[in-house]
Amino acid sequence: MRILWTLLGVAAFIGLLVMTTLRGSQVECEVCVVTKTGGHCSKASGNDRNEAMIGALRAACGTAAGAMDDELACTDRAPQRVTCEP
Repeated sequence: MRILWTLLGVAAFIGLLVMTTLRGSQVECEVCVVTKTGGHCSKASGNDRNEAMIGALRAACGTAAGAMDDELACTDRAPQRVTCEP
């Protein structure tokens, strides 16, 4: 009986993982920023527009910045362009 409950628990866990993976992210955003090193764009996905936009902004600023101060300054400014798709 113990083995049956263990197998059911494992099957439920695998089912939850598959369901979560197949559902995927609902929004993808591309954010473009301009820094002293030039223009940089990045894409990210998230459960909503804000989450996807923040992820894309951090990625774009991370590749554009030469130092941590530059990255922080980049994320504090408004992006040049934001496009999101549901």
